Amino acid sequence: MACDFDALAELAKVSDIHRVHTVQHFLYFPSPAKAQRAVADIVKEPFIVEQRLGADLVNWLVLAEHHIVPTLDAIAAVRAAFAQIAAAHGGEYDGWEATVRASDETTHSDG
Repeated sequence: MACDFDALAELAKVSDIHRVHTVQHFLYFPSPAKAQRAVADIVKEPFIVEQRLGADLVNWLVLAEHHIVPTLDAIAAVRAAFAQIAAAHGGEYDGWEATVRASDETTHSDG
């Protein structure tokens, strides 16, 4: 949880952390079958999920994206859930990243 605190402190230096951000979580699995089983668990939640071969060309990436106000409690809850899902399917949770939101940025709607 200390790393989440540090990451949020760094994000706060460049972004308005009181606004909704797009947050991506990275999980890695040794096979596409294990990744697919994790995806099945994750899609029960409000995430946009993508599965593909990881950059190392060996492990499979499950990228889960959602839109939240990035508080320590919110990030910690998702970290715990994804760490449990990853462990249950022989993988690992490898952290998160968030978009930068300027305090003067306006929100647009597609209608």
